[in-house]
Amino acid sequence: MPEFDASRYERQLEHLAHVEALSCEVAGAISAIQSNDLQGFRDHLGKQESICARLSDPRMLPSFSSANESNAGMFQDVPQQICEAHRALAQLNRVYTAVLRKARRTAVLLSTVYRGHGHVYDPAVPPLVKSQTWSCEV
Repeated sequence: MPEFDASRYERQLEHLAHVEALSCEVAGAISAIQSNDLQGFRDHLGKQESICARLSDPRMLPSFSSANESNAGMFQDVPQQICEAHRALAQLNRVYTAVLRKARRTAVLLSTVYRGHGHVYDPAVPPLVKSQTWSCEV
């Protein structure tokens, strides 16, 4: 009878920990965007990049298919936990995408409003309208 592969189990646990850490960083980035904390957002983004780099390592990919699963006993639920963590991360990623899209749209709208009223972020860019006049033809 084959024995339980401890190194595979450890890789699965490490993968699970990285996916959960990535979820925490994504949630932190969403929170930073909502509170207009640019430095906090940059910090979370940097951590997300490093976790993603670790997860992209081929040695980090968990293997689930093995005859040894029956010998794992209480460790059989780790693949299920990994799948649940990936589902939760996918949902959080959809929320993150929506928040980023709305933040970008808001920034564009604010920039347009300021430019339209003669206020600009860049002093080198002239305002669109110097003076506004209204006319009506009857």
